Amino acid sequence: MVMMFVPAGEFSMGSEDGANDEKPVHTVYLDSFWIDKTEVTNAMYAKCVEAGKCDPPYYISSYTHDSYYGNSEFNDFPMTNVTWYYAKAYCEWRGDGTRLPTEKKWKKAASWDAMKKEKRIYPWGNSVSCSFANYNGKISTCTGDTSSVESYPNGVSFYGALNMAGNVSEWVSTLYMS
Repeated sequence: MVMMFVPAGEFSMGSEDGANDEKPVHTVYLDSFWIDKTEVTNAMYAKCVEAGKCDPPYYISSYTHDSYYGNSEFNDFPMTNVTWYYAKAYCEWRGDGTRLPTEKKWKKAASWDAMKKEKRIYPWGNSVSCSFANYNGKISTCTGDTSSVESYPNGVSFYGALNMAGNVSEWVSTLYMS
């Protein structure tokens, strides 16, 4: 797995225009950390299952494919249908200090532009289109299912992480608190 370095420093977290649980915008300081460049793929997760350290997903299908997990056609697609505990077990199996990021770390890696010192709505900027991410939104739907983890290079975050918006939901280590 390729990991991207996020240097120590302050960033803005929250939104004045979003839901009540996102308010207010506030400054957060984080020490430096590393974050995966892409989501965990089916092939990567399968290695953990084969090693006996992870449970297989609770469904092997995706929205449009009866055979998704375990099908080599989708090896480089993101892992789905796993619980927080499965994701945590995968990180522990990987070793080298890998763990689920905190919500704060995930938000910094996903939305902070350190050059401009500003928070973006999306990893690439403040507007969304299917050229940046695979998403299912109010305006349109891009594919109707998952995409390869490297399908959207235009949607890269400032720190080089892909699919920080769209494709699949991702687990973090901290509880969501409104």
